[in-house]
Amino acid sequence: MSVTSINDAATATSGLTTTGASAKALGKDDFMKLLIAQLSNQNPLDPLNDQQFIAQMSQLSSLDATQNMNRTLTSMVASGQRAQALQMVGRDVTFLDAETLAPKTGKVSAVLLHDAAPVLLIGGAQIPFDAVQSVQ
Repeated sequence: MSVTSINDAATATSGLTTTGASAKALGKDDFMKLLIAQLSNQNPLDPLNDQQFIAQMSQLSSLDATQNMNRTLTSMVASGQRAQALQMVGRDVTFLDAETLAPKTGKVSAVLLHDAAPVLLIGGAQIPFDAVQSVQ
C-alpha cells in the first residue's frame, strides 16, 4: 500500500476528531466511509479478499443491530419510568431536595411527562423522578 493511499484514507475520514479525553463514537456512516476509502485505495494486484469483505460487512450489520437495540432499550426504560411515576399520583414520597440536599416528604399531586424523565408535582414544586428515594 502506498503512502498516498494512507493519505487518501485519512482525508476521507478527516471529519472524525477527538475533543479532550473523549473521542467521538464511530457510527455506521463512519464505518461505511472507511470501507469505501479502503476499497477505492486497495492495490489492484492484491485486492481485498472475500472473507475480509464479508467480515467487515457483518461488522457493519452488527453495529446497526446494536444501535437499534440501544434505542429500543432506552425507549423501554423511559416507558417504565413514566408508568412508575403515574402510579405515584396521590401517594406520599420521600425525595432528595436539590437545594438543601435533605430528604423531604410530600404527596404527589400530578406527573409531567417530558421527553426525558418524568417530573413529579409535589406541593407545587417540580421534583425530578430520579430524586425519589421511597414511596409510602
